[in-house]
Amino acid sequence: TNLNPEDSKNFKSKSIGQEDFIGAEEQIDQALLIDKDALPLKTCKAWILTLNGNYSSAIELYDDIIKEKNLHRKFRISTYDQALTCYYRHILKLSESDNIEVVKYINKAYILIKLLIKDNDFDKTILTKLCKFLNLSINYYKSTYKPELIIGFFNTIDSYFTNFDNNSLYVIKLYIVNIEESFELSQFHAISTILS
Repeated sequence: TNLNPEDSKNFKSKSIGQEDFIGAEEQIDQALLIDKDALPLKTCKAWILTLNGNYSSAIELYDDIIKEKNLHRKFRISTYDQALTCYYRHILKLSESDNIEVVKYINKAYILIKLLIKDNDFDKTILTKLCKFLNLSINYYKSTYKPELIIGFFNTIDSYFTNFDNNSLYVIKLYIVNIEESFELSQFHAISTILS
């Protein structure tokens, strides 16, 4: 028997609203035994794993969900947003010596954000997350002197510059103005335009 998506939502809000994440995870596991392919339940489980700090398991689930084709627009945006939060928290938990993992998850975040921007499925929350990943990229640069992650951020902005309205550009400008002195930005046309 397939679970009704509305039932999945009600189940999610009831379980998580009680802030008993371990109990909620057990209930979701039981529901997944009934319908192992229910994407709302998988997303809910991934989010609970994130809240419990079990980032590796959550990331595995998010990666499976993200591979799905034809996700409903709102569900896709919400799931990508949750996955970005998971990546961000995972990176913060990594030690400074885990540079390979840091690069891996910042790049994964940039890929998801590019997909959302390309399809104009983004808002201020997504842009703020993009800029938070810029901050992580700057931290990486400061410890390694390798600029590839910062360049990845600026290439994303350059590639999709025409997708941004004035409000979006303002949000981006608030974040990049702080690094103007420590990184050569003139090579990126869009960034120069935003800062001027």
